Amino acid sequence: MRCLDEATAAALAGEFEEIVAAGWTFCFLLNACERVRDYERAAEWCRKVEGFSRRMRTNFVTLACRAHYGAVLTWHGRWPEAERSLSEATERLALERPSWSGLAIVRLADLRRRQGRLGEAEDLLEQRPGNPLAPVVMAELALDRGNASSAVDLLEPVLRRVPVENRTLRAAPLEVMVRARVATGGAEAAASHVIELRSIADALGTRPLRASLSLSEGLVAAAAGEQDTARERLEDAVELYAVSGASFELARARLELARILESLGLADAAVREARLGLALLEEIGAVAEAARARDLLRGLGASPKAMRAFRGDRVLTPREVEILRLVSEGLTDGEIAARLVLSKHTVHRHLQNAYARLGCSSRASAVAKANRLRLL
Repeated sequence: MRCLDEATAAALAGEFEEIVAAGWTFCFLLNACERVRDYERAAEWCRKVEGFSRRMRTNFVTLACRAHYGAVLTWHGRWPEAERSLSEATERLALERPSWSGLAIVRLADLRRRQGRLGEAEDLLEQRPGNPLAPVVMAELALDRGNASSAVDLLEPVLRRVPVENRTLRAAPLEVMVRARVATGGAEAAASHVIELRSIADALGTRPLRASLSLSEGLVAAAAGEQDTARERLEDAVELYAVSGASFELARARLELARILESLGLADAAVREARLGLALLEEIGAVAEAARARDLLRGLGASPKAMRAFRGDRVLTPREVEILRLVSEGLTDGEIAARLVLSKHTVHRHLQNAYARLGCSSRASAVAKANRLRLL
């Protein structure tokens, strides 16, 4: 990553004689950021590369970068922006650089899947069957439809073909395989995949990968009947997803934690986690997952009135909770904006809204009150 940073900085500074070489350097870096899930680094470089591409009038570079930036926006829950970025990249690359359009198509399919538009996602994936990410998204689709055995069948050849040494390409199929194995009752096989996922997360060290590992460990522990361990791992996953700026993944981790808390007899805590998950899913527009969250809440005994009350004026939105959590860590507005890929103005607006909801006038008092209400 250090070498790629240096090469990209040189390309942006105009030190490359050939513009095509600069373009490939940008693609290598952004691809690497995605593979290790360093979304903060990717977001920063995407902005710089887009500015360079506009100045040099290399539209194909800008469009290719938008496919990567779309993944960053999707991760952070900025789905309308992600949709615009990925749709434009898909349409224009299909005309200008068809061989470059595969990633944008698959990323758009994954966004459609998250939105609950499963048929559209499947149609998009049929356009790019050879893309290495396509089987992983297809396996996710199978899980969404309740067909875990099909997900296993899709992922087994992927893991067989990708060498064990190629860690960054194995992480995504491994984490989906863990969920598929657990769903089919194969907890022992899932545990073996978790061992490999742990080695990858330890080697790469990014928060999103560590969050994925914690979630996988929690699911396997729950399947083995180790509820206390499952609770610890899922709480770790929620925390790591939150500080890394995740949206969809954070919401789903909260729902898994709610199920474990309910099995431990902690009904109030379970309802709280499920409500937080539902609020975030509704905020980002994850229709199908939000419906599952409402079913979970009904199963936990939460009334429709309680669900509505959670989104009332006295409680923070998921984004406000996320920003206040970072404030509690001592981050400035600028640092929070960089981490969450937001503008400083947006961060300031969310903080002001949080102050109003909590009846506070300062960062310290807002954090203190949010802690008392157990929102952080």
